[in-house]
Amino acid sequence: MRSTWGFRRSCGIWLGYSLAIGDSWQSFPQTSTADRDPGHFMRTLPRRRSEMVVSLSLIASLALFTAVPIFAQEVPGGEAVAVVFWAALLVTLIPYYIVWGVATQIIARKTDTENGWLAWIPIANFILWAKIARKPLWWGTLCVVPVLGMVFTALLWIAIAEARKKPSWCGILMIVPVVQFIVPGYLAWSD
Repeated sequence: MRSTWGFRRSCGIWLGYSLAIGDSWQSFPQTSTADRDPGHFMRTLPRRRSEMVVSLSLIASLALFTAVPIFAQEVPGGEAVAVVFWAALLVTLIPYYIVWGVATQIIARKTDTENGWLAWIPIANFILWAKIARKPLWWGTLCVVPVLGMVFTALLWIAIAEARKKPSWCGILMIVPVVQFIVPGYLAWSD
């Protein structure tokens, strides 16, 4: 007797459902070896589906960042969609901001830098980075300038990593989009 998992598996491919479940197509319950299809599409997907799901989620989020505010006024009831969108954005950014502030404050404490509370003030945290890195304060103000900001952020985080006695390449990782969320935590909570 053939199970319904073959049908569910094929529907899951189209819906993207199977990307979030299991390590491979073989993780679905099989009633017999006849249900397995060696040439199935699922074998060709990457082993780490969580990375693919995260990538697709980021792409969808970027599409929403541009679409919702632009088209909210043209669609009836679009204002409500925009409010829900911005509320969801805040719900995701607030925990990140809290972790970032705590990590910067801990780095300031571990490097014996005064005024660690500046980590919680949006522009003043750049000044705190300059103090932790033992660089002139104007380096922190240049983090706000669009193109120079990336360069000076990387230079400051290289110096911050050296102040924490970590490899200087950790600071360079601050310009890599996803890794920049991990580096401050690594510098703060590692020995």
